[in-house]
Amino acid sequence: MINDIVIGIAQALNGTFGDKYEIYSDEVEQGLQEPCFLILLIDSGNERMIGNRFKRKQTFNILYFPKNDETNNDMYSIGEKMNDALEFISFGDGKLMGTDTSFKIVDDVLSFLIDYNFTTIKQINNDYMKELTVKGRVKVNG
Repeated sequence: MINDIVIGIAQALNGTFGDKYEIYSDEVEQGLQEPCFLILLIDSGNERMIGNRFKRKQTFNILYFPKNDETNNDMYSIGEKMNDALEFISFGDGKLMGTDTSFKIVDDVLSFLIDYNFTTIKQINNDYMKELTVKGRVKVNG
């Protein structure tokens, strides 16, 4: 499921910013082509709810590496566009809503945080008994 969210984020970014921005989902040791985005999962939680339901919370940090000549104002604009682009992403047969977004610039890199939360249902095997044999007799009074 996490990979599906990463794909949805990449598709949303590509749909908004186009092919002139590279999108990475694995850390790049060298050869990073700027401008680009790097999608990182930084936290994943699983909370049990009633029965066989689970609430999943995935927190992503999407880093934007600008060209050398971009200013902070340019990166603020990119952050605002990311807010709109990542509000809903494709997920399976539907859409997934992003929540708790924030961004900041640290060391000339835009850091954009977003959570994707959803509920899953774990399939439980309810075959408690395969076969039941009952032995008994009836007592008659009289």
